[in-house]
Amino acid sequence: MVGTRNISFDDTDTALVYSPGGFWNRGTWNASSTGQSGTLSTSNVLFDANITFTFPQAAVGFYYYGIRRARGASYGICVDCDQNALSFETIDAVNITDDGKNPPVVLYSVHFDSPGAHRIILRNQPDTRFPNNNSQITVDRFEIEVIDPNAPSLVTITASGSPNPTSSSTSTSSSPSANSSSNPNIGAIVGGVIGGLAAILLALSLWYCRWRSKRSVHRDTIGTEGFDPTPAVLPSQSLANPSSTMSEIPTTSTMNAANAKGRHIRGVIQSTHHGSGPSFGSSNWTMPTTSSGLQRAETAQRREIDAGAVNDIDHDTLPPEYDQVFRRASQSTSSSRPVRVPNLANTKP
Repeated sequence: MVGTRNISFDDTDTALVYSPGGFWNRGTWNASSTGQSGTLSTSNVLFDANITFTFPQAAVGFYYYGIRRARGASYGICVDCDQNALSFETIDAVNITDDGKNPPVVLYSVHFDSPGAHRIILRNQPDTRFPNNNSQITVDRFEIEVIDPNAPSLVTITASGSPNPTSSSTSTSSSPSANSSSNPNIGAIVGGVIGGLAAILLALSLWYCRWRSKRSVHRDTIGTEGFDPTPAVLPSQSLANPSSTMSEIPTTSTMNAANAKGRHIRGVIQSTHHGSGPSFGSSNWTMPTTSSGLQRAETAQRREIDAGAVNDIDHDTLPPEYDQVFRRASQSTSSSRPVRVPNLANTKP
């Protein structure tokens, strides 16, 4: 790939042919916004004011520089046109905000497939958008792009078979897009980064809320593990006949019979706990044969073992009250209290 360079032709250069000469004004421009200045050729004559420019050497590109106008600027340009059938392409050079203090800009450009010497015709045309079809044409300079093997590569030449002219409006609109495509879109990158961070934070928030809810459910489960809504029921034991669990208690007649034989008998009631209700075991009877044994029997205290209240398992049959059972036992024991028998052996006749 070979390099290219631009050759500039000022509006005062003899390579630019003005026709007719009396329709053109020569002046200067001063761009206070940039501090630049230069010469400028202008005309307000419609159709008849034109410029012809023929490339002095083979070139692959052409550039037309002028100043935009605020009150009408419509031009026609023709590249390599037939003198018998001219076909002009319109250039729109209007800028309604222009104050005349801006430097010249590219109003038209064209590139060719291969280097060649081309002819350019530029003219002023009526601008129907403004009163009296006013239009003012301005020319600052022409530039051609030539191949230079010693110059660095600036443009790429593509084979398309025909010239590819573009107007100033196309050139100015495509240039920013090319710059924007070559440079990364900082706004899109920043927006993507912020969006990604927001998505990550949202995912973390959802995960944290879910973790908290699972932890709360786990705590509730642990708190209710010790509670059994259906407690186990002990095997039922019949207490319909509590007297059947009671052992025989010595009666008064038995005690009297024992006293008649000169012996003192005291029954000691022992109770045992079977299942869930109180019961009395067999009575142990002692037959002391000496006075010391009788003394111990007299001083022995009756002992009762409280087995506690009976659990109410059978709801249909109620057992006797606790006080009723032990009150009868106490009354029976008191009625059979032993009577002290005098020792007849020590009694003198």
